Amino acid sequence: MALITCTECNAQVSDQARACPQCGATKFKPRPPKPKTNWKLIAVLSFLGIIAVGIMFNQQNEQRAAAETAKTPEQRAKEAKAKSEELQQQTLTANAVKILKTSMKDPTAFTLTSAYGGANGAGCITYRAKNSFGATFPGSAVALKSDKILIEEKDRNRFVDAWNIACANGGPDFKVIVDLVLRE
Repeated sequence: MALITCTECNAQVSDQARACPQCGATKFKPRPPKPKTNWKLIAVLSFLGIIAVGIMFNQQNEQRAAAETAKTPEQRAKEAKAKSEELQQQTLTANAVKILKTSMKDPTAFTLTSAYGGANGAGCITYRAKNSFGATFPGSAVALKSDKILIEEKDRNRFVDAWNIACANGGPDFKVIVDLVLRE
């Protein structure tokens, strides 16, 4: 049993009714059919959209490549040197964290809070660890390029001076990389 629309009052009437219960009209117009979804059009538009996105990414890659080729050898050398220095800084920081962790009373309780690159190639580290009494305490350390690690708890004045020079202004975040190294 389907509903159709009355031609006189536009009320919904059963297709089996002989007259409209509201106005008494005997002629009814059928309900308009639902529009069909044009799946072919949707598929073609989706395909064209994917192609458009691909073209945009390709253009961006070409622009990056053009910018890269436009660089002078001095610029490329400077960028390579900066990447190399950052990698050395990451390695220095990761090694310092490994040493710090193994030197703790309970290495399993060591938690790295932050690790980032500081000025002059130093690595800046904050952590939480347990002391001899089992209490968890915060700590900080600075890994210097000279392969020295200054720990807040042990090297008070030298640590404070180094921290203020190297770590006070922040730097690139190495925590994710150092965490990965610690898991090895």
